[in-house]
Amino acid sequence: MSIPIIKIKNLVKKYDDRLVFDKVNLDIMKGESIALTGNNGMGKSTLIKILCGLTSIDSGEILRDKSLKFNYIPEKFQPLNLKAEEYIQLIGEIEGISRDNFVEKTNYFYKEFNLENMISISMKNLSKGTLQKISVVQAFLSKPDILLLDEPLSGQDCESQKTFIRMVKELIKDGVTVIMSCHESFLINQLSTRILQVKDSKIFEIEKSDIIFEEYASMIFYKKETDKSFITKNVKGICNYYEDEDWIKLKSKVSESNRVLTEMISNGYTLKYFER
Repeated sequence: MSIPIIKIKNLVKKYDDRLVFDKVNLDIMKGESIALTGNNGMGKSTLIKILCGLTSIDSGEILRDKSLKFNYIPEKFQPLNLKAEEYIQLIGEIEGISRDNFVEKTNYFYKEFNLENMISISMKNLSKGTLQKISVVQAFLSKPDILLLDEPLSGQDCESQKTFIRMVKELIKDGVTVIMSCHESFLINQLSTRILQVKDSKIFEIEKSDIIFEEYASMIFYKKETDKSFITKNVKGICNYYEDEDWIKLKSKVSESNRVLTEMISNGYTLKYFER
């Protein structure tokens, strides 16, 4: 009989007067790929931080081997006053990676995520999407026992998303336990073997058949000077929005994509990329 890699017993967690988790029990098995779903503010990110010890609990137990290695990709990666390559170098030294192995790995990751022209720039001057790629690289430098992902695709471009999914699949195949908080149904469908819904201070097991896997369209538009009264991210039908220095990336359901596309173009934006 398999033994859980992490066992949660009667977990209670509060923030001020708000009860986030109320006597939650959960077993996580080695090699599982778990998707945490649920509305914003329900506690998905909190649970991830609790699992690796970044957040305390009010009562209950988190039973895990102290030797477990966690690698973590947060949704918002706090930039440091370092060049990206300097930061990755420090992570490599902390992980004890040999020089030759480090060079081989980083060259591969920089190429795969189109970072070769970004690594010599201070992290404080990098976009959210580029910072998230740097966060992915630091987490993939060494193999963990458990990989924690908090909305890992929120700032990544379409090609980087495909690369990221491929690499996570390779880790799962290699026995890494993956626990991710996400909203994207396609990501759940691609990566998860188990789905947990965080709702009303509890955690519920749900089946993939209970999730409606919507089809989405990804669009990228060149930025322009526009009427301040037109706020792109408030366009009806946009379900994921990200703005960089030169372009705007968004997603919509395929059923809404024609209307979103028409509204953007009619307001003077030029389409750079579209993918269903």
